[in-house]
Amino acid sequence: MTLDAMPHTPFEALLDAAVDGIIVINDQGVIEIINPAAEQLFAYQNAELIGQNVSCLMPSPDSDRHNSYLEQYLSSGIRKMIGIGRKTVGKKKDASEFPMYLSVGHIDGVSKTNFVGIIRDLTDQEDKEQAILQSEKEIRLLRERLTHVARISTMGEMATGIAHEINQPLTAIATYAQASRRLLLSGATDSSDLLEALDKIDAQAQRASRVISSIRQLSKKHGLICKDYLCVDLISEVVALAETYAHEKGKEIVLNLSQIPQDQQVRVDLIQTQQVLLNLINNAIESMLPENDKPEFGLNNDVESVVEQSASSNNILILVKPLDEFMLEVSVVDQGHGVDKAHSEQLFDAFFTTKPDGLGMGLSICHSIIASQGGDIYFNDNEFGGSTFSVTLPISIGQQD
Repeated sequence: MTLDAMPHTPFEALLDAAVDGIIVINDQGVIEIINPAAEQLFAYQNAELIGQNVSCLMPSPDSDRHNSYLEQYLSSGIRKMIGIGRKTVGKKKDASEFPMYLSVGHIDGVSKTNFVGIIRDLTDQEDKEQAILQSEKEIRLLRERLTHVARISTMGEMATGIAHEINQPLTAIATYAQASRRLLLSGATDSSDLLEALDKIDAQAQRASRVISSIRQLSKKHGLICKDYLCVDLISEVVALAETYAHEKGKEIVLNLSQIPQDQQVRVDLIQTQQVLLNLINNAIESMLPENDKPEFGLNNDVESVVEQSASSNNILILVKPLDEFMLEVSVVDQGHGVDKAHSEQLFDAFFTTKPDGLGMGLSICHSIIASQGGDIYFNDNEFGGSTFSVTLPISIGQQD
């Protein structure tokens, strides 16, 4: 740089060196000084802007209001934008707009009134924020798809038991319908007998409908929707569905709801929470195949004496109890082969599995679902040689004291 080309004053040197745009205007909003960074931001040459009203660098409606803001400030001292930094939009020479952060200050100590605006381009920052938001959206969608696939996979594994569960009421319906037909053909029709048969057909049809409804609900694809649900209903529905698989494998599920009131509510996503519990129950069933010699649930064990009448090495206990005023704990207690201590640290990691044909996503997805609802999932060895997997569910806000 030659001597003639060098800035004449420290102020000019400061303007030239600043990475942010700087514009100085008078009390009429007319541009008096603009630095190189501002020229580059707005794609103007210095001579094109000097003497122009600064509103030419603003899109509507800011361009229409700017002069009134100045007049109001000068007459009353009321600030609309003077002395206040804010995120706004600038307009370039080609009329394209860009996001910017604008700070406007009143310059004191000079013979005339001036204002200085300092401008920072936010384009890169907003692009990064948008990229992050898009990535988060894509991750959320992928998680929802993966969760849905896991539900479908679980239903597939239970297909034989589900088919058996549906076939039973259908067989009963056919039997009652044939009996009714025979009564009608015999001519010795007793209306009470027919009504009884029709009632039984209705009951069996509703039984089949409930199974199909549960399957349809679990098969639906949806995002996380947390609402208040009766804990008793939520867990009972899961157990009713899981029992088809348990019976097929020669196991029994013992449900203990004695420690919570019948009207106890939890705030969860119904379908995804049921998916987690169904996954844990199925894992418990599979951990007990083939059968191992295990101590039975009984009165002297610390699980619950409620299982006394169902004591069996084929039992899986589901125990629900309050942890505190904010959380309930649902535990699935099995008498299986337990968790190898060498695997305990990795159990909830994605793609880790101890099953020969497993994908290693079940418990990882369960962990994500429960965490997204504000709960936790964990396991411990139990005295029966098996494992106890527990999840915590948030109690509905209205029921928290």
